[in-house]
Amino acid sequence: MICFGGRLWISVIARKASGVNWRAACTDSKHGVKEKLGAIIQASKENPVSPLILLCIPAGAPDLIREKMNSKFHAVEIFLEYPHFATSNRSLCYEATFWIVVPPHHPYYKQNIKPSIHQLLDNTVKYINLDTSTLLALVSDLTNGKASKLQKHIENGGSPKVSNFITKQVYEEQQEPLLSPEFIKMTERCHLIVTSAAHFHFQEIVQKIGSQGEKKRTEALMKRIRIFEEVDWASELHCPLFASLPNRLATLPRSNTLKAFPLEVFGLGDTIPCMVTATSNQSVVRALREQNIFLRVILHPPRSLLTNKFEFL
Repeated sequence: MICFGGRLWISVIARKASGVNWRAACTDSKHGVKEKLGAIIQASKENPVSPLILLCIPAGAPDLIREKMNSKFHAVEIFLEYPHFATSNRSLCYEATFWIVVPPHHPYYKQNIKPSIHQLLDNTVKYINLDTSTLLALVSDLTNGKASKLQKHIENGGSPKVSNFITKQVYEEQQEPLLSPEFIKMTERCHLIVTSAAHFHFQEIVQKIGSQGEKKRTEALMKRIRIFEEVDWASELHCPLFASLPNRLATLPRSNTLKAFPLEVFGLGDTIPCMVTATSNQSVVRALREQNIFLRVILHPPRSLLTNKFEFL
């Protein structure tokens, strides 16, 4: 099983302890832990991001396995709580020991990850990384009350003319407002983050073409946002392993879609397990998926600035 965008691989060795041995070659068992784990580690080298491996070994397996897991693979035993179910109609718990294995090619290899394991596996969304398209959508006049007025302007054939691109967004916004109560609650519940590159790009666009209302909203929004590179993530997440944040997208070959700017914005947001990136840039997300890289993203339709051309509405 592959979880967290490929960052965690889970393997269940066997259902019963009686069928588990350290080496498959020494018995008729097909569940040699050494061989299976070795094969998983070898396969993980082909993954775009080096994963942690969570190995589930049934309780009652030979003590030799516990000793070898530690000495041969530097595995760390962790203790997980089973979720509580409101109903009693469920299967029996899978009684097992759980081990985290850090492959030799992983950045955290031979580091003491046990105190930080819950932070590394925390997939609860606590931070939202805002790319330029989302920042523009949040401050646009279009999403902040002018969609209906602009629709009337379009239908009355008013001047200046509205582009087909904006017209489409106007009708989409009328049918399904971007700043829905759910979206607003999410941005209020989570910490808002922006990379320095996206921040500079966004400010440059607003100052160049934004209306007075869009500029005022930008000032208010930036008071709620922190710059990614200015945050001490090791301190923020109480985990020294986040002192260094390897961007797995940095080494990807560039293309017309996968340019340096989006790879930096998306890549930095991807380094924090409890962070998700909000964007309307579906082409980048799609291009990464084609390379078997799956990011944690919130996708939304684009919303452009209306600029000072429609200040009179």
